[in-house]
Order: sequence, then structure tokens, then C-alpha cells
Amino acid sequence: MKKISIILSAIIALLLVLYWYIGGFESMNVKKQLYGGFIIAGLEFKGPYHLVTASMEQADSIARSLGVNSTRGFGVYYDNPETTPDTALRSFVGNIIEKDDYSKIEALKKAGLRIDSVPEVSSLVIEMKIRTKFAYMIGPMKAYPKLQKAIQDNSCIPQLTIEVYDIPAKRTYYVMQCK
Repeated sequence: MKKISIILSAIIALLLVLYWYIGGFESMNVKKQLYGGFIIAGLEFKGPYHLVTASMEQADSIARSLGVNSTRGFGVYYDNPETTPDTALRSFVGNIIEKDDYSKIEALKKAGLRIDSVPEVSSLVIEMKIRTKFAYMIGPMKAYPKLQKAIQDNSCIPQLTIEVYDIPAKRTYYVMQCK
């Protein structure tokens, strides 16, 4: 019986360390700040948000084939997954285009990517450290309830929901742009 207790304790401790490592215990603070001011290139996707990865990778592949070396990705999520059926969820995913690559925007359009901009406006922002790919699953589960509360607390009328994936900085930004 004592051996079983020790094994169970070790498993629980290991799971807690793993949950900590992937960001499960990381505190998420909502900041109100100006956010945006960049150009994005990507593909539209319709379906469950957890399946956008293939479209994001396809957009990145197209951009890289044209010499665009973006280090930041994005996802714009138009619908609330709590009130919209999975098959009807709409999103737009791809890369943030850096100023050095603005000259390639026409080529990106011709290659089939949609070009848009994210205006710099007052936003509610949560920053999360990314240690592993599991953080991309845990992040939304933790961030969006906090953003929903902040929307109410700040009398924010959401205009755009965007996630920015900053690969070199190992950060994801969960952003609600407000009116």
C-alpha cells in the first residue's frame, strides 16, 4: 500500500510540474494599451478554431516561397465558439508582414494570400510565455475568460479578436481591440 501511495504521489507531482512547465500556472494579466499597426497576409478558414494550423502553415509556406521571412504569425477569430457551431466558425490566419517585406505585398496577393491591416487602437491584451506547443492549447482556455471579464470591467465593445504568435520572443498575445 505504501508503494502505491509513493507511485501516485510521484505521478501527481510529475503532472503538476508538467502543467507548470507548459504555462498552466502562469498568471495572466490584462493590460489596456494601444495595439496593432501592422499588415497581415493569410488565408481564410472556416471550421473549428483548433484546426487552423494547416491553413496557417500553408500561408507561411506561400510567404516563405516568395522570400518573406516573417517571425510573427496571427489568427483573427471572428465568431464566438460558445455561440457559433464549429462548422460555422470563421477565421483568418497567416503572417504579420514586416516593413522590410512590404515590397512583396503584390506578389503575396498574386500567390493567393489575402492582405489586410490591423489598426493600432485601444485594446485589451494578455501576454503569455510559450515553452511548448501545449501552451497553444492552454492559453485560450485561460486568456479568453479573463478578456471577457475585462471587456465588462472596461466597457469595451470588442471590434477584433486577434492572437499574435511571436516566435523569437516565445510569446502569444491575446488581443481584443475595443471601440
